[in-house]
Amino acid sequence: MWIVIGITLLLIAFAATWFVLRRRRSNDDDDGKVIRSIVLLQAQPRKPSDDEIAAAVRNAWGAKLARGPQSGDGDFMIHLPSAGPPSCVAVRVSGVMYVINSMDSPYINKATQSEDGTRILQQHTACTSISFHGDLPADWTVARLYARLGRIVVALADDNTLGFCLTEFNRVYPNTGETRAALLSPDPLATLLQ
Repeated sequence: MWIVIGITLLLIAFAATWFVLRRRRSNDDDDGKVIRSIVLLQAQPRKPSDDEIAAAVRNAWGAKLARGPQSGDGDFMIHLPSAGPPSCVAVRVSGVMYVINSMDSPYINKATQSEDGTRILQQHTACTSISFHGDLPADWTVARLYARLGRIVVALADDNTLGFCLTEFNRVYPNTGETRAALLSPDPLATLLQ
C-alpha cells in the first residue's frame, strides 16, 4: 500500500514538473507553493543514464540508490511513466524526493538575462532539471536545499552543459569554474544572486 501511495505522489510530482516546464509559466503553483529547481541548459539532447544518476547522487550526497521503490527509509530511484519525452526519474534520498526531468527541447525563461544568459538561452537545444517539490523538511532552510541541488547539478554537468538556470529566480549562469564553485558552496544563492 505504501508503494502505491509513493508512486501516486511521484506521478503528481511528475505532472507538476511537466506542466511547469512545458507551459513556460511562472514557478508558482496555483496553491502558492514554489517549485525549486536548477536546470542544466544543454547544447545537445543528452539524458543521464541510471548509472550516471546513481554516480552523481553518490558523489554529491554520499547516498547509494536502489532501483525501484523501497519500503521504509531506503534511498531509491524510479522512472516515472511518460507517453513520450521527457525522461523523468524520481530520486528519494534521506526521505526527500527530487525529480530529474530531461527534455529534448529548450527551456524557455521569460526573464531578461545578462548577455551571457541570453546567449545561453538562444544556443541550448535541450535541458535537464533537478527539482524539489513540496515543503522543506522542518530542519532545512532554502539555502540548504539549494546547496543540495547545486551539488547534484554540478555532478551531472559535463562539456555539453552551456549553463544553469535557477528557475525560482529566473536567472541563467554560464557553465564556468566560478559558477560551479558557487553551486558547490554552502549557500549558492548568496553567491549567485549578489
